[in-house]
Amino acid sequence: MIDLQNYFLSPLLGCPRDSLGIKVVDQLLQRAIPLCRKAAIPVIWLGWGLTEEDVQTMPPAIVKGFVADTNFEGENRTRGGLGSDIGPLKGEDGSMVEGGKIMMRDQWNTACYDPLRKVKEEGDIEIYKN
Repeated sequence: MIDLQNYFLSPLLGCPRDSLGIKVVDQLLQRAIPLCRKAAIPVIWLGWGLTEEDVQTMPPAIVKGFVADTNFEGENRTRGGLGSDIGPLKGEDGSMVEGGKIMMRDQWNTACYDPLRKVKEEGDIEIYKN
């Protein structure tokens, strides 16, 4: 299973454009989602979307696992823990996006990765996990 949210897939947060995650997205867009829609199989979007209560009641090992992250080149970077503000991010075209609070519901980083978001349809099911 792969998380299909900006936090895990967006180049703005360091994901390479040729990563395994992006290859999975391509297959979902080209094959899986169209076949599901053709066969009337419901499309379910599962992703992180924490509330403040979730963060307060989560096991410490999960919360601390997000404090020091490893980027895709193997260097350590610190973004802060769950609920910490990522701050503004600059796109290749110079546009700015507010990264939002890490893994919190209704933030840019927890939004579905843009190419996937564009194929969401009314009637699709969205589930938040914690």
